Amino acid sequence: MPEVFTGGRRYNSPGFQWEGDPPGRAPSGLIALPRGHGRGKHARVSAPVWDEEFFEYEPFQDLTAPAGPVRQKEFYRCSFERCVMQESRWSECKFEDCTFVECDLTRASFAGSALRGVRFKGCKLMGIDWSGVSANPELRFEDCQLRYASFVGMNLRQTVFARCTAQEANFFDLELTDANFEGTELAGSNF
Repeated sequence: MPEVFTGGRRYNSPGFQWEGDPPGRAPSGLIALPRGHGRGKHARVSAPVWDEEFFEYEPFQDLTAPAGPVRQKEFYRCSFERCVMQESRWSECKFEDCTFVECDLTRASFAGSALRGVRFKGCKLMGIDWSGVSANPELRFEDCQLRYASFVGMNLRQTVFARCTAQEANFFDLELTDANFEGTELAGSNF
């Protein structure tokens, strides 16, 4: 049975036909994925999904980063699980109350993006220059790899870095009042 993917949701469809659409074709905005995509494999999100401007309560799972930059998209209470988004470019996006679980965002860029109530758990976030995000981000890092990350000049009040590896990261010229580094490895980091 083919699977159909739209905005982070998968649908199984026995006949794989909708009224007004040719047989075997998904309606516009949907992506048909061959059997076997999903848990444990990476499905590339293609243009129809990223054409949307706003995503709410969407579960993005096992996805690979889009080929080009993602610009001016809004994500509200979305979850990203096991996504491979190395060197992805998120420009002027808004993430509010989103979670990233076991994602690889190595060397990703969040230039001009707003991050409010964003939680990273078990993610690989190496080499990210966080200083380009919008002012006053609200972040939480748990069990993440933050090697070579840069947080220069940021306001990270009350930010939690729990059980992370943040070796050789840059934490200078920034606000860290009430930040929590419990169980975090900071060897070689600059403060």
